[in-house]
Amino acid sequence: MISRPFGNTGIRLSPLTFGSMRLDPKRVSLTEAVQLFEFLSANSPATFHSSHEYPFHSYFCEALSTFRQRNPGREIIHIAKLASPHFDEVEFSRSIFKNRIDTQLKALGADRLDIVQWLVRHTPNEDTPRLVILERCQEELASITKELITLGKIGALAVFPYSEAFAEKALLLPECQGLATYLNLSELEMVPLLDSMFEQGQGFITIRPLLAGLITPDGLQKPLPNLEQEKRRNHLSATFETLNIEKNRIPEFSLRFSLLHPAVTSVIVSISSIKHAEPLLKAALEVEPDRESFAKLASSFQGK
Repeated sequence: MISRPFGNTGIRLSPLTFGSMRLDPKRVSLTEAVQLFEFLSANSPATFHSSHEYPFHSYFCEALSTFRQRNPGREIIHIAKLASPHFDEVEFSRSIFKNRIDTQLKALGADRLDIVQWLVRHTPNEDTPRLVILERCQEELASITKELITLGKIGALAVFPYSEAFAEKALLLPECQGLATYLNLSELEMVPLLDSMFEQGQGFITIRPLLAGLITPDGLQKPLPNLEQEKRRNHLSATFETLNIEKNRIPEFSLRFSLLHPAVTSVIVSISSIKHAEPLLKAALEVEPDRESFAKLASSFQGK
C-alpha cells in the first residue's frame, strides 16, 4: 500500500483523499459510490474527508457503511472537519468539541477520527477576533485534545487557519500537528510555512488542489464573475503555456504540485467516478517528494 506520513504522528494517509462534499446521490448511485471507494483503496489506504455540515453527509455515511460491509478489515482513514466555536458561538467549549467528535464517530461508524481538521469561526469571520479566541482557548484545547487522543477517539489535530497569521500562531501550539488548508498553483499563501513545518515534523493536507475546478482545461476557459478571478485565470493560463504544459495534463500536473513538498501528506479531491479518479490517483501515487522542484514551480506561478 502506498501511503505518506502525516508529520511525526505515525499516521499515514493515501496521497489522494476522497472529498465527500459533493457526493450527490442524484449523480452517483450507492453502487457506484462503493465501487469508487473500492477503486481508491486498492493501492493505498482508504482515506476520506468528511464533515457533518456537508449536504450529502448522511449519504456518504451510508455509502461508507456499505463499503465497510463489503470489505471487512479494509483500512479506513478519516479526516473530519469540525468547527468550535461555530458562527453562533463566542468561545471554544470543551464539552461542545467533545460532543461533536462523538457525533462524528457515531455517524461514520468509526472508532477513531485519525485527523480532526479544526477551525475557529466567528461572526464576523475575521482574523482579529479569531486570533483572540485562539489565544484564550489554548489550555482547554490542549487538555481535551490530549484526553481524546488518550481515549483513542482522535489521532491528531490539524488546523484550517483561514489566514497565514492564524496558521503561524496555531503551529506554535504543541497539540497542533499540522495544517489542512488551501494549496494550489494560484493559492500559494502557505508556501512560506512548508519548509519549517517539515523540519518541525508537522504535516500538511491540501484542500482545493484544482482551485474548485478552475485549474482544469474547462475551468480555464469558462467566464468568471469578477476581474480579480479573470486575472488569476489569465496568469495561470500564461504560466502553463510558458512551461509547455499540455491542456489535458493540467489537472494531473496541478495535483502533483503540492505533493512534491515533503511536508504535504495528501490532497483532498471531490471525485464522482472511477473514470474521473483514475488519472488523478495515478498522478498522486507516482509523486516522489522533491523540494527543489516544488520551490521552482511555486516561484514560476507566483510570477517571480
